[in-house]
Amino acid sequence: MNILILGSGGREHSLAWAVKQNPKCDTLYCSPGNAGISKIAQCIDLNIENSSEIIKFCIDNDIYFVIIGPEAPLAMGIADDLRAKNILTFGPSASAAKLESSKAFTKSVCDACNAPTAEYARFTELEPALNYVNEKGAPIVVKADGLAGGKGVIVAMTLEEALNGLKDIFSGAFGKAGSEVVIEEFMEGEEASFFILSDGKNILPIGTAQDHKRVFDGDQGPNTGGMGAYSPAPIMTDDVTAKAISKIADGTLEKVVVARIKSIISEATPEVTFKLKCEKHPDAFVYLIDHPSCGVWCGASPELLIASSDNRVETVSLAGTRLVNGAYTPDWTTKERHEQSQVTDYIKSVLENHGASEMSIEPPADRRYGNLLHLETRFRCSIKGDIQELASTLHPTPAVGGDPQTEALAI
Repeated sequence: MNILILGSGGREHSLAWAVKQNPKCDTLYCSPGNAGISKIAQCIDLNIENSSEIIKFCIDNDIYFVIIGPEAPLAMGIADDLRAKNILTFGPSASAAKLESSKAFTKSVCDACNAPTAEYARFTELEPALNYVNEKGAPIVVKADGLAGGKGVIVAMTLEEALNGLKDIFSGAFGKAGSEVVIEEFMEGEEASFFILSDGKNILPIGTAQDHKRVFDGDQGPNTGGMGAYSPAPIMTDDVTAKAISKIADGTLEKVVVARIKSIISEATPEVTFKLKCEKHPDAFVYLIDHPSCGVWCGASPELLIASSDNRVETVSLAGTRLVNGAYTPDWTTKERHEQSQVTDYIKSVLENHGASEMSIEPPADRRYGNLLHLETRFRCSIKGDIQELASTLHPTPAVGGDPQTEALAI
């Protein structure tokens, strides 16, 4: 396969070195790359923050797999755009990348999942931030909220340093990254990075590292983008690693998942949310979200039903599901097509029993969401009566812990 790596640093050089050794790799490209990477890959001059340019290159050069290293293109949603074009991509979505691109967002996630973190406050205006620092005193840590190439953190050992740092940030020293600041308590000790991969449900620790942040010897001077790094990090003992997983990783994954569904529901201004289970098809789940605009949220759930306040309904029957890579179209088995037909007939009968009118049913079609491919039938209609009555017909089951939002996204 042909593979493209986006980035130009030591991280991307390491990735290129590892990828090149894989026998599945035919041609390896890197954009923009660097002198070292050019010895093992073809370096291409692309704007890695321009989705159209990257997608065109991928199509023209039969790129099967893209690996995104830097934070900036991830924060801009390059991974999302590539996946939307069915290009296999390693890198988080723009939403997930906010953990890296916004310190304020990350602190709010820490609060939500009770992850241990330094005391902090966030500000969008200079004067309140100055007042806070004067109240707290020094040493204190001042951070530009957004991406600043590893240079947006000021570890101020004196009050003067902190106040001047705030003035610099709000005067535009870090551009848009400084439109908001996070001010944290100073905590003395070693810092380490703990790297984890996740598919949204599971976590896979893959290593630790420490870097030399300060520009001068003896931890002196301003922070830099990194003056070299080493891995593994000796401070990350088995005990520390286990605590990081239990107190941070596990809790964060659970809460981020819940936050995602709550965010979707909140944006839809819902009146009712259910997890439903079809009696005749115990493996077929339905999500009912009542919101004013009859929009569509298609997640990886086997069933989806959306109802608007005027009782317009849109629902999808997803009986076949495959995990796929690349632009692959499956040959659905007779059994899968039969299951899809059964679930479709069941949903149709439920809607008809609730006075469905103006019903339109699209023929079964392949629809892909990320790396999940579904055999899907869409319904659109109006129903008479109460939405909750429809829900009760479909036999709602209690969610684990009594929180339907948690259970909904956990499936």
